[in-house]
Amino acid sequence: MTRVKPVERHGAIIARGVWLARRSDGKRLHAGVDLSAPPGGPVVSPEDGRVELVLEDADAVQGWKGYGPGVVLIRGTSGAFHNLSHVIPAPGLAVGDVVQAGARVASQSSLRHVHWEVRAVKQPTAGRAVVEDCGDPLAWLEGRIERWDGRCPETPVDDYRTPRACRPSWRGPRPAPLVPWPSSSEPGTSPRS
Repeated sequence: MTRVKPVERHGAIIARGVWLARRSDGKRLHAGVDLSAPPGGPVVSPEDGRVELVLEDADAVQGWKGYGPGVVLIRGTSGAFHNLSHVIPAPGLAVGDVVQAGARVASQSSLRHVHWEVRAVKQPTAGRAVVEDCGDPLAWLEGRIERWDGRCPETPVDDYRTPRACRPSWRGPRPAPLVPWPSSSEPGTSPRS
């Protein structure tokens, strides 16, 4: 299976752009990695798969606020969902398109970075933080699955961005059980390249 970074040439992944970095004054954890590059550069599919979602104005769609301007979500043959955010979707890209690893699916936006999440599910499960349903994208590139390890933000609050086990009101097991990682899927034929 071919696995590639969605942005071939990018700046170093540092500080707030790394997996599980503390964000929003320490109140939540970063569920992906940020790959910085100049606006207009290509954003490619990390693996062979099928396009599950294309949003040109993600901030206007319930559940996707903060991911804009655009989002491309791909379900790979590994079973993982790749959320490529802060992008401009490629013209003509549509839900159901089959793409190959390395095929251009979007362009860099004026935000100068792509936020890349590797998810176990298409959309975060109700009551969970996004980080509970994600894995480390750089570990995924190497064929490993690394999930949230139970550490909590510095100042956790009772909101959907905080892992359940970290919320002051949570009374369940610590850490909260993670959803199973998805199995491989067969996306179909006739890939877009």
